Amino acid sequence: MNGFIRKGKIAVIGDEPFVKGFMMAGASRGLVVDTTAPEKVAKKVRSFVMRAMSVYGASVFIVHDSLRPVLERLELGSSPLIIYLPDLRTVGRIDVRKYYSELIRKYLGISLEV
Repeated sequence: MNGFIRKGKIAVIGDEPFVKGFMMAGASRGLVVDTTAPEKVAKKVRSFVMRAMSVYGASVFIVHDSLRPVLERLELGSSPLIIYLPDLRTVGRIDVRKYYSELIRKYLGISLEV
């Protein structure tokens, strides 16, 4: 088995509709927080991430984009995989081509035109 591929669970962090949507799709753990005040929930998010990794075996985190600064300060390195996604209210305000091109470049290390 490839050393980069590891079986693990998916955890989700975001507002209620964001978390419930991914939980219905099969995520194993979720944390509902106020995404309009990321700094106020930073301690709770940090605690959840550490517990989800150590106790529940989460290796992939799907995180509301507004919480990016909180998780980037954790300095988790390359493990776990953290995927930042906007919610439906925010997605209309972003350049979709640019957003997904950046995701592909960051996670796959290649530049593709979308």
